[in-house]
Amino acid sequence: LEEAKTLARAVGAGMLVWGDVSSVGDSIQVTAALYDLRHGGRTVRDYTVRIHKDGQRLEAKFRELADSILLGGVNAVQLRPDVVGTDVLAAFYVYADGRAALARWDLAGAEHAFQAALESDPAYPQASLWLAHVQMWNDEPLATWQASAARALVNPSKLGSTDLAPARALSSLGTGQFPDACDRYRRIIAQRPADFVAW
Repeated sequence: LEEAKTLARAVGAGMLVWGDVSSVGDSIQVTAALYDLRHGGRTVRDYTVRIHKDGQRLEAKFRELADSILLGGVNAVQLRPDVVGTDVLAAFYVYADGRAALARWDLAGAEHAFQAALESDPAYPQASLWLAHVQMWNDEPLATWQASAARALVNPSKLGSTDLAPARALSSLGTGQFPDACDRYRRIIAQRPADFVAW
């Protein structure tokens, strides 16, 4: 492991995934760990899956392992590309930083993070959507956040239902379709009363 960390640092990697495979009864146990080479090689997280030796559900198990290691341990089903919105890991990480900043109501930090996510993946719809919200809350020009909202809806299938409804509501608001925007926000509130975005 230490040799792998040294080699990874030598090629400029910031993170390393290292795994172990063992036989346990009628299953194969696969364990993987993510190491942060920028901070002394500490373990960020690890995860283990067991795969029956007949190979059934092999792809699903490896997706679960990869998603859990790379995307933070959330249920793999919830992290499909139509929900995550990007295949660029660096974009996902900085987007997560933006959401954390937003939770602290650090609008400047959130805007910076969402813009950085879009630099890594210009087609990242969630980053465009939340950038649009932050720009609106920061009283930036209408054309600025309207453009961000429009970019979020270029590929609506990548947003997932949780983000798609507010994206359409925000787009309607930005284009002056106020009755439609109000109707959309009311539906969001009815379904998710705690969602502050709709209020």
